[in-house]
Amino acid sequence: MQKLTTNPMANIISRICLECRNDATNTNKFWKAEINADNCQLTTTWGRIGTKGQSKSHQFYNVIDAEFKLKQLKMEKLNKGYTELKQPSSPKKSTANVKTVNQVKTDTNLAQVNAALLLLNVIQPYVRGADFNNLSYAGMLKDLAELVPFLQINPNPQKAFADVVSLEDARRRLQLKLAALQ
Repeated sequence: MQKLTTNPMANIISRICLECRNDATNTNKFWKAEINADNCQLTTTWGRIGTKGQSKSHQFYNVIDAEFKLKQLKMEKLNKGYTELKQPSSPKKSTANVKTVNQVKTDTNLAQVNAALLLLNVIQPYVRGADFNNLSYAGMLKDLAELVPFLQINPNPQKAFADVVSLEDARRRLQLKLAALQ
């Protein structure tokens, strides 16, 4: 079992806490994940509620890839019956790399648009195959709508992307937004 060491100076940009409880089957599990922007690392911790659990770290080339993997893992857990807990309070952060509000907004918007473009790539096979009733597709639509609200995505899976043309239109709009942010 790996011991999770938390660096209070770490630049944690995303944190998710899920749990799965079922008294009938004596299931009491937790799953936590966080992304450290300083080293592009996604750390997951899981186990029985009340224990330290075990953890695993995944290294990524950039934060966008880490965020994408986090969303994938979260969807897998939610599809297995986990529920999301209230977000924990943000850890104390170092003031060594203080950014202006506009820099943070721009960085956040860039990351969101890039993550949305990646998500569109994952959604594309569902649209091409008209597999609109798939729970993964519905979850990814919800994530996409949260990432980029300016696209005004219809939350109804059958109406969000009626065809590949509407999906490509969303991709084009995201690419224009990305160009404007850079």
